Amino acid sequence: ASLKNLEYTHGVKLIKQTPYTPEFNGVAERSNRIIFDKVRATMESERIPIELWPLVLEDMVRKTNVTATRAIDGLTPMESFLNEALPGQDNKPDLSGERICGSQVTIHIPQERRLRSHKFGPRGEAGIYLCMEGSQIYTCWVPSRRRGHQIVRSANVKFYEKVRETELLTETEHDVEPEIRKNGAPISSRPQSVTEQTKTPSPQRSEVNNLQHAEVHNPQHGQTTTSMTSAKLPDLRKEVITEPKTMTEALQGPQREHWLR
Repeated sequence: ASLKNLEYTHGVKLIKQTPYTPEFNGVAERSNRIIFDKVRATMESERIPIELWPLVLEDMVRKTNVTATRAIDGLTPMESFLNEALPGQDNKPDLSGERICGSQVTIHIPQERRLRSHKFGPRGEAGIYLCMEGSQIYTCWVPSRRRGHQIVRSANVKFYEKVRETELLTETEHDVEPEIRKNGAPISSRPQSVTEQTKTPSPQRSEVNNLQHAEVHNPQHGQTTTSMTSAKLPDLRKEVITEPKTMTEALQGPQREHWLR
């Protein structure tokens, strides 16, 4: 009887199973999987040390209990439990104090912990929010403190939950199509069509690049240098032969000798 009273008081339902068979305990095993996935993802994304996992676990359990689910007709687990324990009341959870785990925070330093001689000393210290106690107490991690004193509980905390500028810049860079600039003019990175490729004399362009970076040997000094302007570049545009469309145009054009060979 005492065990049943304890179950009713704490909202626990005892289901007996055989030992060493986790398959029969599917509800609890699935619940653990949901919580652990959230804890793992939060700690990896926010780079929280592994030794702080109990506090992150507490915050994930709290958030899961106030998150609506289709298994109970869109209600939250907390609301469903309170509707049975306290029927006839508005049991919707209050989410006004909920914060994002891993957010950067500034924790107010109380006057009792500040030195009177340091008039211009800091009034707050930077930290990382981990979990919430009750409705107004926030548990934070302050890396700047010595080990053993890095966990701080305070009600005077300022949160910074906005997206970091570096993350926003990285996402923007991936969304924008990269472009190559030559002489200040943008060149599209999309591939050229077959028509555009036939219009551009690519062999002549490669020859110009090779001539611009040609090595010039000075016999007097016995040195070989790379010159960009000393070598005279031939006008390759005069050597380009335009293919005529008809035989008459080939024989009457300025390149008649070339087509008679």
